[in-house]
Amino acid sequence: KDETVEALRVHTQVNFGAAEMLDALAANGVPFNIATTSGKPRVPVCVNAGGLRRYFPTDARIHSGESDFAVPRFKPAPDVYLKAAEAEGLAP
Repeated sequence: KDETVEALRVHTQVNFGAAEMLDALAANGVPFNIATTSGKPRVPVCVNAGGLRRYFPTDARIHSGESDFAVPRFKPAPDVYLKAAEAEGLAP
């Protein structure tokens, strides 16, 4: 796991247009966060390495199906996506 995290720290690249899309969402008041079945610390490392921390200033904006539940919840279970919607005060 440590090797994977280090590789992500070194090799993460943000997809073309992602930062601009996040800027547009923020400018228009559209709430967003990250919901993934990947575990922490992999996702925060990618956020940092990709220079996206300004959009996700705390890890509370990053939700993990692997790390945020006592028993991991992977696809097709919707738990992590429901948690992410709830965190933004939105109905799923």
